[in-house]
Amino acid sequence: MLNIHPAIKLCVNCCFRTRLQEKQFEEICLRILNFKQHSEDLRDQMVTMKTDKPKVYFAVVMGSLTLVAWIGNCIDNLLLTYLMVCFIVMLPGLRHKGILQKYLGSAIKTARETIKGQSKAKRQ
Repeated sequence: MLNIHPAIKLCVNCCFRTRLQEKQFEEICLRILNFKQHSEDLRDQMVTMKTDKPKVYFAVVMGSLTLVAWIGNCIDNLLLTYLMVCFIVMLPGLRHKGILQKYLGSAIKTARETIKGQSKAKRQ
């Protein structure tokens, strides 16, 4: 059996799994552990490269940042689209629970009071 992190043990119920599910769980845990090991190896390589070959380190970091900036430029407004889709999907539940009316009502009330306050100031 794998050495599994205690947080994963709390999240996953071990009592009601078949052998196939246990095998799939172990494969997932192995993939997570491999990713963690590769990330640590990459970090160690970058630390040693920073001290041993600072020019190569600079080129690698700048190249990586340029690649991330290019990808961010290609995917225009992805975060905004994601947030909008999440809001649209959650809208029926927000209405049903009354959360939307509660906060939207208070926002509209504040806006009305602000507008009335500005119109009274203009009259005086």
